[in-house]
Amino acid sequence: MSIGSETAEQMTREAIQISEAAAKLAALGAKNLAALCLALANENQKLRGKTHMNALLRSGKELRVFDLKEQDLAAFRREAKKYGILFSVIKDTASDSGHVDILAKAEDVSKLNRVFERLHYAAPEKKPTEDEPLKKVESRVPQENRSAERGTGWPQEMMESEPISIIDRIRQHKQQSRQTPPRPGKDKER
Repeated sequence: MSIGSETAEQMTREAIQISEAAAKLAALGAKNLAALCLALANENQKLRGKTHMNALLRSGKELRVFDLKEQDLAAFRREAKKYGILFSVIKDTASDSGHVDILAKAEDVSKLNRVFERLHYAAPEKKPTEDEPLKKVESRVPQENRSAERGTGWPQEMMESEPISIIDRIRQHKQQSRQTPPRPGKDKER
């Protein structure tokens, strides 16, 4: 073979290898670009302002409903967006009451109270829920050291007299154990 043909063959081989590497890099870049576009499309969830009710329901969080005059809706939208509240407007098309319901996350209640305050609405009265009892129930365990029925476990003479040191109490227990006869036990023979 001649030197010219070997050189031409080597150049074509290197050109093929370079084109293969370029194709692999282009495919990898396209895959990463598609993954990035998909992540950005999924991440573009609304964080504040008016949204669809389905988006709020899909979030899985507890939701609250508030009543609002329809004429105050534009001002509410501005304030809610400023405070970062995600909400949905529910309008009853069957009746022309002039009121709409605002559906929002329960975690945004304090922000909503501030918005309603700025719109000069009265603060809603807190209604007791099923979890909260109407009045405070006394706890079953008394707050004191002892119960009237059971006592504290201390002998009465120890309760009324001055405190006895631990060393004296150990001596008393030793004396009591010496005075009581030993209990009959099993005799083990080995």
